Amino acid sequence: MRFPDLEALSAIGFDAASYGHLSYLERKREYPRSQEIAEACAFLGADGLWVPSARDPASNNLIVFCEQETRIAKDIVRGHGVVDFD
Repeated sequence: MRFPDLEALSAIGFDAASYGHLSYLERKREYPRSQEIAEACAFLGADGLWVPSARDPASNNLIVFCEQETRIAKDIVRGHGVVDFD
């Protein structure tokens, strides 16, 4: 799932006002909502997240969910045999 900017994260309840400004000791003010967003995206089947970097506004972070199944499940509902498109 891609969140190209802080506005996209704010739209789903992330407090962007302190994003990138908190020290490691204050991380508990920011991390819980980040974790909830990541958990929801993983539950929905996303392979990962693309989010803005807190350290560098010109960069992004890619978070990969390694546990996700990446093969596309498909069912053949009805076989039509060979199709001649000519």
